Amino acid sequence: MARKPNLAVFAIFVESHRFAWRHASLLLNAALLPYILGWLLVSVIAYSASPLLFELQSLTQTMTQMGTDLSESQLLRQKALLDKILLWILAISLVMTLASIPFYISCQRLVLRGAERYEKTSLRLGKTEQRYGLYCFLFLLLGNAPNIIFSQVIGQMAGNSTQNAAALIMVGSIACTIMSSLILVKLMVILPAYALDLPLTLKEGWQLSRSQGWALLVMVIMMGAPAFMISLYVTFLIGPVGVKLFSHLFTQITFICFFLMGQHFLTFGLISIALAKAFQTLTGPSSGQTEGSLR
Repeated sequence: MARKPNLAVFAIFVESHRFAWRHASLLLNAALLPYILGWLLVSVIAYSASPLLFELQSLTQTMTQMGTDLSESQLLRQKALLDKILLWILAISLVMTLASIPFYISCQRLVLRGAERYEKTSLRLGKTEQRYGLYCFLFLLLGNAPNIIFSQVIGQMAGNSTQNAAALIMVGSIACTIMSSLILVKLMVILPAYALDLPLTLKEGWQLSRSQGWALLVMVIMMGAPAFMISLYVTFLIGPVGVKLFSHLFTQITFICFFLMGQHFLTFGLISIALAKAFQTLTGPSSGQTEGSLR
């Protein structure tokens, strides 16, 4: 499969933001229903996990007030709570990702087909959404599994030596994140093909992105990091306001989750557009690969 020799990362960065701005009304319309559905589901999950957070906070406050380390039973309970909270966080990430799939597909169809041939994806679970969702789920596992496995193994090996475990987990997590991210972005380039129902396999996607791994990784970081940091700052800025405005815990959590979903949609919406731009570059007319020929 022919490919472009290099991706112009900065050009894709600029073009993707211009594209999102020019088609903001179409993108907002495509995001509305998935956003509301994801927001409500995430709010319910976060509310269900809140007792675990309160118990963990209580243990931490006990250790701070007493000025001593936790007992062995308290340490075991703390570890069990952290493991459960991690599972809840993964559940929230999964729900956010799956609820956003119609929006991702709509973004990439808009880029690759243009506004004239654009078709917004509904919330139905058709063949396209199922295949796209399956690979999003696999990529989510690929991005998180190495760190989870590594932290669990190191935690068991280190025992109660929390300082040594923390240092090893930090170093190992950085290495795992870099390696898994590099593999992940090379595979994610096939997602725009699935948005168009093109018969592209993982092997073909890997060949398509061959020698483009670092460029794709830099592109994803450039697209995601600014949007993530800005929206995260807004979330933490607005969060305390919601706590003051609303007295009921569920209402407070729902208010905060509204902005968390906004952060997710903004960050990964821009990344989806950039991936479609990269796919367009790698399979463009000069490479002899059009939507029709790929079919």
